[in-house]
Amino acid sequence: MKKEDRLLLEAIDVENEVAEVEEEYDWEYLFSMAKLNKIFIPFYLKNRMLMPENVREKFLKQYHKYKEYAEQQKTEMIKITKLFNKEKITYLVIKGIPLSQIIYDRIDYRQSTDIDILVSEEDMDLAFEMLKQLGYGFNMGIECETNEVQLGVRPMLYYATDYFEYPCVKVMDTGMYSFVEIKKASSAITVKYIRDFIGNSVIFSIDGYCVKTLSIEYTCLHLFANFYENIKSNKAVKKGSFLREFYDIYSFMRKNADMDWEMLLYKAKKYNMSHKVLFAMNLCNELYRKKVFSDDLIKRFEKNIGEITDKEDIQFIYQWTGDVKQNIFNKEFRIRQYNKVYEDFLLHYVKKKRLDIKKNTKWKKMNFHYEGEIEFQYRIYHNFDKSFSIEIDDCNNNLYQKKCNIYIEILHFGKKNICEIIVGENYFFGNEIDCECYKEKKNDNIWKIRVLNEMEKFYLKLEIRIKVGTEGFCRIGPQAENIFYV
Repeated sequence: MKKEDRLLLEAIDVENEVAEVEEEYDWEYLFSMAKLNKIFIPFYLKNRMLMPENVREKFLKQYHKYKEYAEQQKTEMIKITKLFNKEKITYLVIKGIPLSQIIYDRIDYRQSTDIDILVSEEDMDLAFEMLKQLGYGFNMGIECETNEVQLGVRPMLYYATDYFEYPCVKVMDTGMYSFVEIKKASSAITVKYIRDFIGNSVIFSIDGYCVKTLSIEYTCLHLFANFYENIKSNKAVKKGSFLREFYDIYSFMRKNADMDWEMLLYKAKKYNMSHKVLFAMNLCNELYRKKVFSDDLIKRFEKNIGEITDKEDIQFIYQWTGDVKQNIFNKEFRIRQYNKVYEDFLLHYVKKKRLDIKKNTKWKKMNFHYEGEIEFQYRIYHNFDKSFSIEIDDCNNNLYQKKCNIYIEILHFGKKNICEIIVGENYFFGNEIDCECYKEKKNDNIWKIRVLNEMEKFYLKLEIRIKVGTEGFCRIGPQAENIFYV
């Protein structure tokens, strides 16, 4: 492990095996990694005396920016919640400022970029209208050429129709942005259980102002679930920003070890979160050398593992255990391990969807409702050179005029690589899968994607998306996915 990485771990109270006094550090690397892992303020406060003067000045400037931004978030949070109280909107402020105060006794210690507000589903649109009164608009993303946030008037749910949020943004007088997310659920809390979480709130004082947030026990459950979702995702594996998640749980437990664990065991089982709690416990104990959770407590949560309905989750429980530090700092190792777990899951649990494409397959139809009833069809078939092709028939629905994208993801098991294609835009991600994407001359409705690699086995996902802003999307209609053997 690099000496700089040891310094980063020490900033979140991880004791290193070898204590060395180093005079030369790569401070540029440490500056960027502290920001990426969202531990900038604890890292600066614990290491400022080690820094050369010019480095300390750079860190101090960024430190004041984060403090200023936290004060701005607090001010905006107070304005928003006062308006919500006036309109009798049921809400909770989660993560962000309240969580930083609960865990670290100061609002700026836990680095966050937005204000997360959980509201009941029926209040989503009203909450958005209240934010509009305060100068917010729907966040359509940042325009690459101008580097300016694009605002939308009408909100849309990101990611899927049953998913969770309206991302909002306002340009402040200081030139900084204020980001707010109105959530009817989150990746950590599904819509099915959201009312239970909203119903378990406490009033928490922040600088004399009372804010509704989750109770300590429900904050704990949300911390565990959020840790799980943030670390096991494909995006997190590629980005590699994990240290704040570990530090949050470690610091929370130091203050709240005497919680009602019987109640937490019951609630984790009720909300199907036992595996998420166990995932966080195992990883934190590995990183902090078993100083966080007792073996007895872990065994009690292990008893609930057999009740998991999502079999993919079982694979990820043990994905990192045993080599946490290498997963945190070694991106190539982390991606290889992630791909292996993903491949194991697909091969083991999706066998029933296996398809032999040595012979031409028949057209498969998909129907869904979006601005009227829509039907389209697709088929996959084997080429003579052992590659394969995918054909998409729009069926005269003019999907592209409706700003719909046909999204295809191909996972090549042999190469451990993923190719992402947005049909019609020739957008590819992945340098080990070669594709051609073009329209059939005989029929303008049909797009053909030819994968040029020879593959013994691969996984394919196909779905319809509409674009939301410059970065987001919303999946509409059904999702077709198969594991194929050539």
